[in-house]
Amino acid sequence: MEQGINSKSMWDAASKAGLALGAVSCAFMLINPLTTIKSSSVMLNLFGSFLGLVLWAAKFFGCIWLMKYFMKKLCKDFPDADNMHTRRLGIMAAALSALVYSAFSLAYVSYINPEMFNESLDLVMQSYSSVLSSDELSQIEEMKGDMGKLSFFTNFFYCLIYGCVLSAIVSRNIPSLNPFEDTTDNQ
Repeated sequence: MEQGINSKSMWDAASKAGLALGAVSCAFMLINPLTTIKSSSVMLNLFGSFLGLVLWAAKFFGCIWLMKYFMKKLCKDFPDADNMHTRRLGIMAAALSALVYSAFSLAYVSYINPEMFNESLDLVMQSYSSVLSSDELSQIEEMKGDMGKLSFFTNFFYCLIYGCVLSAIVSRNIPSLNPFEDTTDNQ
């Protein structure tokens, strides 16, 4: 691609990056409950916890790697791209991946596994029933219907902030600011 970088090409690159980042996070959401092993064996429970931790680390570092990959790809496709362009790509990709992941989270909580939050809220109500008043318990009960919306907005803002911070950190040296470095080897 020899033409210069423009808004359309930025959105095109950001949409691919956002879909990839959102897909990784959605896959983690689907796979993570499988690591929860309910057994009387302590070793089996520890293995499930360890497996969940390994999957979380793979998602965390995989998202960082993907963000860096798409930023480097932008610089490879558009040699005139600078650090401002890669940061902008990261922010746009963060917003799109946050939207993908939050929409999937809403669908997951509302349709795929709605009993997940209901069980958690029931456990909270049982644990704190002696401390909470009847009004507070009824407010918690009323929250069950709003958990999908709460999950959507919480995940959206968390992912957006995480992605913006990540893009600010990763884009600082993509493309390299070292004038003595051979840029063809870096990309």
